[in-house]
Amino acid sequence: MKPSIKFTKIWFDDDLVEFRISVSDGTSTFSNNVYVGHKDLEDHIAKLEVFKEHIYGGLHDLQFGGFGPEYANGAFHARFHFVVPGKLFISTTQESEYEEFGNKSVAPTAKL
Repeated sequence: MKPSIKFTKIWFDDDLVEFRISVSDGTSTFSNNVYVGHKDLEDHIAKLEVFKEHIYGGLHDLQFGGFGPEYANGAFHARFHFVVPGKLFISTTQESEYEEFGNKSVAPTAKL
């Protein structure tokens, strides 16, 4: 298994796109669904186009959805970091939708 981040469009309307995001570090894989507004998606794509030229150092944070039980669906956060020229490090945090578990709400979460 190769390390990867995969976005699969599973639904959309005039306001939102729902993605299934699967992240693998080569050993473990975690998937969750997030909602993204069309404008937010366009903004992130434009920012990534600029960031890809920052190979001599730079950080970029990408977040879709919101973390916590008050948000619908799940959340995804990725930090892109050029530590040395041309070598990109990526760390991710993902959270699925909250569900009732006994007398509290919990959500599966992964950091890769």
